[in-house]
Amino acid sequence: MTSSLKASNQLLAALPPEEFELIRPDLVDLDLPVGQVLFNPGEIFRDVYFPTTAVISMRIVMRDGQAVEVGAVGHEGMLGGVRLFFDDDEAFARAICDVSGHVQKIAAEVFWARVKAFPGLRHVVHHYTHTAFMETAQSVACSKAHTLPQCFAR
Repeated sequence: MTSSLKASNQLLAALPPEEFELIRPDLVDLDLPVGQVLFNPGEIFRDVYFPTTAVISMRIVMRDGQAVEVGAVGHEGMLGGVRLFFDDDEAFARAICDVSGHVQKIAAEVFWARVKAFPGLRHVVHHYTHTAFMETAQSVACSKAHTLPQCFAR
């Protein structure tokens, strides 16, 4: 793996270099096709994903089977790690690849051990989690305070 792949995911790029070098052997490179499901609601997270060029959609599956997108993650984030940060390993949504591309994954139990051991990784996950919650709050506020065309402009 080259350092250019490290920089392709902003969370991995934000790690202190010495921590990235320690976590690098744990990362597995994958190329995902459009439509590949990474996990479904209720499944236990086995891996944490760091997209580099792929875009993964998070979809809530309604009782009637309809899926509603509630978020998307690209090279700025990760999938699976936020729930583990709260000691929860069960998926609440379906994760499906919307834009084919590359991801790096790490086994969930290894990721969690690294979060506990590496202060830089813990810091990055903490700030990413905070940002995800703030983005969700902003989205809810926008949907209540603005018209539909204004929300689409967001």
